[in-house]
Amino acid sequence: MPGVAELLLEVGWKLLPEDVRQKLTNRLLLAEARAAITIPKTEAVTLTSSANRGQFYTEVLSEGNARAGKELPRASLILTCRNEEKSIGTFLDSIARQTQLPNEVVIYDGGSTDQTVPLIKKWHDSQKTRLFDLRLIEGTPSSIAAGRNRAAEAARYEVLLLTDAGTMLDKDWAKHLLEPLATDPTLDAVMGWYRPIVELPLQAALAHFLVPSLDTIDAATFLPSARSLALRRSSLLAVGGYPEHLSRAGEDSLFDYYLKTVVKRVAFAPEAICYWRMPRDIGALFRTIAGYARGDAEGGVIAWRYYLTLLSHALKLGIEGFALLLTLMLALVAGSALLLILPLALSVLFARRLWQVYLSYQPFHGADTPAERLWRLVALSIMCSAQVYGFISGYRARPQVEQRRIGATTKGHLVLLLPEPLHYDPTEKHCARFQQLLTERWYVTALYASQPTHTAPIFEHPQSECYRRSEFRLDAWQEKHHTFLSNPQRSFAYLDLCNDGLSRELSQALEKLGATVLAG
Repeated sequence: MPGVAELLLEVGWKLLPEDVRQKLTNRLLLAEARAAITIPKTEAVTLTSSANRGQFYTEVLSEGNARAGKELPRASLILTCRNEEKSIGTFLDSIARQTQLPNEVVIYDGGSTDQTVPLIKKWHDSQKTRLFDLRLIEGTPSSIAAGRNRAAEAARYEVLLLTDAGTMLDKDWAKHLLEPLATDPTLDAVMGWYRPIVELPLQAALAHFLVPSLDTIDAATFLPSARSLALRRSSLLAVGGYPEHLSRAGEDSLFDYYLKTVVKRVAFAPEAICYWRMPRDIGALFRTIAGYARGDAEGGVIAWRYYLTLLSHALKLGIEGFALLLTLMLALVAGSALLLILPLALSVLFARRLWQVYLSYQPFHGADTPAERLWRLVALSIMCSAQVYGFISGYRARPQVEQRRIGATTKGHLVLLLPEPLHYDPTEKHCARFQQLLTERWYVTALYASQPTHTAPIFEHPQSECYRRSEFRLDAWQEKHHTFLSNPQRSFAYLDLCNDGLSRELSQALEKLGATVLAG
């Protein structure tokens, strides 16, 4: 049975002008299409060093079989930092205490204005024994993604360990990330785990919603945090590094999405633990959560189904809350006790809907005391409000974000006509050609003629987009990229690797728009 909000929305929709309804419908359809995007599945194994952890783990990795004839790979630990003077010493100490030290630590400082840089130098100079090579790159103000990419570029070794400044690493963190790579050469990445450091009741309550329970993790679709990850440099380069076009946060989730389209096999090592300190005050917590949501909205592929559902709840609550206040004001102005029946009924309906939203998050699961339950309701209100605010701000910023993403390809636009979808294989000629075009700084629109023939994910990259040829609409694509196509400083070309009737027809249409054939 529809509620008050649903009825008011239906009436309001019919009152809107036809052109407004059409525009809103188009936007909703695009949003629904993004919400339908799923995380690519990767062949994955979950590892532990203990045989007594139960059936959750799929493989036991003992220190003995990891080291028997297997030398751990030489690795570079890379990170970026900015204004971390309060925590940088503790962080560096946690690296020095590793049972398996990295061969080098590369820190890119993104323009710190406090004592972070002098403290790093002081810590390094104070080490009587050089445990590892520490290189500090003093850069200009930059995003987290850019800082990680600059550190990766400076790293000397093929295996990269990633974490964040401001965290503390468990003493076996690096060992648990590196041992699987030594034992199983088919692994492309090892995903670690993270735990929050909580000191206040509000932090603990928020952690209940922000940090998933370990037994709910599906390693095949898990998107690891960049604060606890090991991967091969070749995989990072294949997807162009961390996406630098986002405004603030969300770069690691979006990077993980693209990474899942190129790695063949990964491991989840939940014993490779990184501890991170949650913000202490409400304002900082709100900004952090809003930043995550904004990054997801700007990226356009992560968790949109969740955010659209949350926005639907927020809209309906807002409508019913406004109706409640309006009827209450009318009753008070009229001075009629009888009219108070309507706002009273609306308040019951509003409270019922709000409670149903709360219960969908299982706020009381594992809470032992009334105080814990109360803190969780407060935390849930803060989290949902921050996510609504962050997602809306990120959605509004998407046009500018897309301009940065596409504009980063300085060569120009290229339409690549392929017989079938690309699956990442650098030895396959079409995939190699695709990567070469990306390296040359083309923005590549890949059109494939047939459906995928196997279950491997389609290779995706931040500087490309792909369509099934039968579903491609040239007029809509031209409208989307009009600003770039009209820029005389950028090239516009196509490359036909199909050479069938439909591809030749599409090539002719592209030539009418000004595209030239790229020798290939």
